[in-house]
Amino acid sequence: MITQLGHSSQKLGHNNEQYGQVEQRFRGVNQQYGRVQQDFRELANQARNMPLEEVAERLGLEPDRYDSNKYKSDAHIISINDQRFYDHLNMKGGGGSIDLVMHVQQSNFKEAVEWLNGNSIDLMPVKQAKSFDKKPLERQPFEPPVPDKSKWLAVKDYLVNKRGLPESMVDTLHKQGTVYADSKQNAVFVRKNMIGEVTGASLRGTYQDSKFKGLAKGTTRDKGWFTVQKGQADGRGLGGFPHERPVQEGELERIVLTESPIDSISAAAISQKKETTLFISTDGAGSIPLQYLQQKLVDGKQILVAYDNDEAGNKMAHTVLEKLPGAQRITPSYGKDWNEQLIQSQNPLEQKKQQFRQEYERLRDVIHPNIRSAGMEKVDIAVAMWVIKEAVDSGRSDNLLNRVGEVLCQSDLLKQWKQSMSENEYKKKAKEHIIQTYEQASYYRQKILAERQRNQNIEFER
Repeated sequence: MITQLGHSSQKLGHNNEQYGQVEQRFRGVNQQYGRVQQDFRELANQARNMPLEEVAERLGLEPDRYDSNKYKSDAHIISINDQRFYDHLNMKGGGGSIDLVMHVQQSNFKEAVEWLNGNSIDLMPVKQAKSFDKKPLERQPFEPPVPDKSKWLAVKDYLVNKRGLPESMVDTLHKQGTVYADSKQNAVFVRKNMIGEVTGASLRGTYQDSKFKGLAKGTTRDKGWFTVQKGQADGRGLGGFPHERPVQEGELERIVLTESPIDSISAAAISQKKETTLFISTDGAGSIPLQYLQQKLVDGKQILVAYDNDEAGNKMAHTVLEKLPGAQRITPSYGKDWNEQLIQSQNPLEQKKQQFRQEYERLRDVIHPNIRSAGMEKVDIAVAMWVIKEAVDSGRSDNLLNRVGEVLCQSDLLKQWKQSMSENEYKKKAKEHIIQTYEQASYYRQKILAERQRNQNIEFER
């Protein structure tokens, strides 16, 4: 019995010793966790007070040449006042660099702190956090993001399957080295000046639901642009894909300005023009190659300002049109931007609408200029008369009202109404307009035919 008690006492002592070791390790883990938490808090406190001007540039925002307190990108126009900021496009503000990173990158608190530290911004001791020397920042030279072949399939999948870009165009641009993937699975769009020299790169996050948009380190917005060229210059005509060879003088006929690289590719995919066209991404509020574009206008080339069909896009287009008298404003037929139109056009119903829009534009363009200048309602009557004539001539005279309605639903006037009216109001007014226009077109057509018959009878009697 005494021996058993001794053994039990030894076991109890051993167990107590083990428990003590576990408790000591647990306290050590807790202390280590506490130190990590404390380090992270100190890191966050220091990061929070970094100069917003420096953080804004590292986020890819471009300083406004006319306002030293304003920074711009395709999705943001941000004013900075000490450690406070306000985004005029998104109508949202905040304070400190962490808030700014979270706002621009749509990230959480931890990701923002890690991003600030991971971008090699020197952190000062906490006690010095508020004493920064805000001297003008020296712009770092452009460093092209290193291509990561292992990430390309994921980036290509995003561009083709999520953004609806034609696979053939994406493959062509990738072979040219104009579009590729970096190690963070960003789509990299190479920017060049107007003589073809690489000057920078635009980045678009593709990992999961990333909303990141920015510029590669050292990129300057007014030194180069992402461009896509399409047309007959390379001998491939209407079906020609983007090509690398610079446009020769006399070949280029049109220039289309868009807000983003994806919009430029989308607009090129949508375009059915045979003329050689250069699509230029100006990164939203970024700069345009002003002197180049002014000279092209002098040379008689067509310049189309194709920014998004929203308040910000309209404001930017107005600014560009003031700088380029003679340029024209165009917007997508449907959707906010050209990528939305491209995606929607891949829907069978939308394809049908697009066909009717093209038919409307074709008929509108053959109408006499005097009628076109008489107002959109007169234009719709003339278009309806052409629709009826072509249907009758081709032996498809049944359901003429439906044929006229299909085409007129894509008219300039109805598009204008759709943007300014509620859905119910638009449907009611559009229906009344189509019926009235059809009746007027039928009346004028019968009158013209009767007049022709009368003239023929007079000629016969002579």
